[in-house]
Amino acid sequence: MVPKDAPKATGLLNNGVNVKGGTFLLEGTMEYRYRFFQSFGVVGFFDFGNTWIDPKDFNFKEIALAAGIGFRYYTQVAPFRLDFGFKLYDPTDRTFIFGKHLWDNFEFHFGIGEAF
Repeated sequence: MVPKDAPKATGLLNNGVNVKGGTFLLEGTMEYRYRFFQSFGVVGFFDFGNTWIDPKDFNFKEIALAAGIGFRYYTQVAPFRLDFGFKLYDPTDRTFIFGKHLWDNFEFHFGIGEAF
């Protein structure tokens, strides 16, 4: 979730442009990777985080939560990733996944290389 107001940080040059983002970030991820048949893998993950204009604006109810599963094909150059995730908690409307249609919370990502 991107803060609605522009950050008011000393030394931040915005020259009249509406700068988006914040000066305080909390994020994290937990991931379990399992590799099999030399070239294939599966991943379970849990992510959380958000940004705020100032550390004083931090609120536990504004931390986004997501979880999912991913599949990997490992090549000699880099792994190819297919990730399927669900927003467990969306701070924009403060609703958990159970209060919404399941597919409204679905995200799909394709990537090359490890996430970290």
